[in-house]
Amino acid sequence: AAQKFRYFGGWCDKIHGRTIPMWGAPAHDYVAYEPYGVVGIIVPWNGPLFAATMVMAPALAAGNCIVLKSPDLAPYSAVKLVELMHEAGIPEGVVNVVTGGADVGEAMVGHPGVGKIEFIGSGPTAKKVLTNAAQTLKPVGLELGGKSAVIVFDAADLMNAAKRGLTGAVSANGQGCVNGTRLLVQRGIYDQYLQTLAGMANHVQPGDPYNPQTVLGPVISENALNRITGMVERGVSDGGRIVAGGERMGGDHAQGYFLPVTVLADVANDCEIAQNEVFGPVLVVTPFDTEEEAIALANGTEYGLGAYVHTQNLRRAHHVAGQLQAGMIHVNGSGEAMQPNCPFGGFKKSGHVRLGGIEGLQEFMEPETLIEESWRDFIFAEVWTRPGLPRRPRFLVAIASATTCGLEDSQIDGYVRGALKGEYLTLAELREAALHLGVYSGWGNGGKLDRAVTRVAEELGLPPTDVPPICPEPWNPQVRNDRGHAEFDKVMTFPPGPPKTPYLEGINNFVFGEMWCRRGLDEPSRRWITLVGVCESGAEIPIRSHIHAAMASGNCKPEEMLEFVLQYGTHAGWPKASRMQGVILEMIDKVAKGLPWHG
Repeated sequence: AAQKFRYFGGWCDKIHGRTIPMWGAPAHDYVAYEPYGVVGIIVPWNGPLFAATMVMAPALAAGNCIVLKSPDLAPYSAVKLVELMHEAGIPEGVVNVVTGGADVGEAMVGHPGVGKIEFIGSGPTAKKVLTNAAQTLKPVGLELGGKSAVIVFDAADLMNAAKRGLTGAVSANGQGCVNGTRLLVQRGIYDQYLQTLAGMANHVQPGDPYNPQTVLGPVISENALNRITGMVERGVSDGGRIVAGGERMGGDHAQGYFLPVTVLADVANDCEIAQNEVFGPVLVVTPFDTEEEAIALANGTEYGLGAYVHTQNLRRAHHVAGQLQAGMIHVNGSGEAMQPNCPFGGFKKSGHVRLGGIEGLQEFMEPETLIEESWRDFIFAEVWTRPGLPRRPRFLVAIASATTCGLEDSQIDGYVRGALKGEYLTLAELREAALHLGVYSGWGNGGKLDRAVTRVAEELGLPPTDVPPICPEPWNPQVRNDRGHAEFDKVMTFPPGPPKTPYLEGINNFVFGEMWCRRGLDEPSRRWITLVGVCESGAEIPIRSHIHAAMASGNCKPEEMLEFVLQYGTHAGWPKASRMQGVILEMIDKVAKGLPWHG
């Protein structure tokens, strides 16, 4: 119990949310994990202190308050636990305990002030809890019973496997949901294992549970004892044979609910006692021949809480464990290694909750998603109202970055529409902008923007506009090369070097000799589109040289360049924008000192 509170106490200041990348629209999404509020906990009589702390510790760490219902057959440890927690300083009202029968549990499950129910107990009672909880649609966590298989292969340590197998009958007097009470033993060692197990069982002497030396105590009640002995009798009728125990104890134990460790051999896997929880000191043993048969027998119940594998073959241990339908699997052990940092829970009719570890913490929190629509709240209310950059260049940067950063067509259309309706750009200028964007960001992006311009123009009923064709005059390589050199010098503010490759020659001839010379868009406007293109390219030399040239030419002021970073970052993301800001600050200094971009 103390371990659980120590472990989950360490989680209290480590519960954090997460952010989620958004696409389709600029937005900020984060997830916070919130407590349910009040968690109602119902624990069974067979281990109320263990069960209660297994649930209470993570529920409290997650920020919940608790109402604990103590089991009516064993109420005192739960009541004492809550008393001790109050003495330790838990604030009043955070941890509460109620006592009583089924009517108290029903009232707690149905109460609208309880946010979640955590139930540990039997399947039939769980169905009633679920029916009741359905009236208020509250979530229910279930940790239910089991019929855990213990597989003993012929390569196992026989004495250890027999000792561990016996644990299923003596741990909590066999009244444990995860106890391994269905022993599947490979036929080659079956007789020897039975003999060893029966000998160990016959040496277990029941006694007073208050005596520290006692290994086996009574079962919970007269009704439970009668039910257990009835199942044993029917198990014999179904073909099982008793090799140890089998009858209620007399003599000094006659007045108590004592049954010795009982072992039934040769039990068919489909009979009642092999398929259902006995919840007493009873083991059933079934032989198998092959690994595949053992797996099929182990999985052949409606339960899936625990399983145990005994073998000294590591490959077999991992292979078999991977095939078993159980929430917790022990290899060459019997469950004593279970710790509060390990998730505990079952498959199938053994429930669906996980208690222990981070999974146990998450059982008591609800994820809450908050999406901040930064499209209007930040971009338009903050960025677009800033005075550092005129509306015309803002539209150019927004249109170019929205296109190259993969925003939806509707968002690109919105910027184009705003530029046209606000008369910041003409239709002809936008056509030219699409062409220029294609040069610096690829023809796919240029075409994407041109289609957006077409859609908005048709929507607004604008007449078509003429866009001059590329290279209308006869091609003269020397004339184009000379013009490209001159335009490069003007645009980049330093003379080009001799073209060493056809690619560099094409840059001079087409990019500068044609595109920068076109009359459809002024040079400062081309600057902003170019800056978006080179920033998206990630190429160091174009980024640095064009940022330097934008200011050295006088087309863009230093304060406008800094505002460009913010406008560009709303679509491209802050990591890219931050990199550009560093380069811009460096180039502002170089331009002020009259230095070249690489000087």
